[in-house]
Amino acid sequence: MCAIRSRLPLAFLIAVQTTACGVKDDGPPPARNALREDVVGCLALFDERGHAVDSAFFNASPRVELDNVAVGGTASDGAPGAVWRLHRLDGAGRSMDARTSGAELESTWWADSLTDSVRLMFTTGFSGALFVLSVPAGSSDTLRGWVTEQGDAGPPFEFSRGRALAVRVPCRAR
Repeated sequence: MCAIRSRLPLAFLIAVQTTACGVKDDGPPPARNALREDVVGCLALFDERGHAVDSAFFNASPRVELDNVAVGGTASDGAPGAVWRLHRLDGAGRSMDARTSGAELESTWWADSLTDSVRLMFTTGFSGALFVLSVPAGSSDTLRGWVTEQGDAGPPFEFSRGRALAVRVPCRAR
């Protein structure tokens, strides 16, 4: 570590020490909900017991394809940034929904750079399941997190369904 001793104001010393020690400025951090290219692709989803996700999780699917097509500008948590299309897939990797232009209500995903996580939202507009999965630095093949279900009939309007796991799988050719 560089050693600089002086009676100059602290802010000046920090600026000089940072420059003198060669600390690199990588520029501004990524946008809060910027596209995470490292997670685009197909994932198999599992509950905390290791069972493939099924209809017990409202509107969710056992596999998903995270697309890089933006379908909105604000995530459901209110943070600005892009929201991306999520395609629901059955256990064999086949589409469960008609491919749409993005104008209709559909399942989406977004990344949160503040917590290094991705959020997968399966919704009908009234009820659905939300998976929040951590994306470890350097690897996006296995994601761990939790799942909640949200509904318009309550209270409670949201309840935990426990831990969740997502594992990268090959995507089927369309």
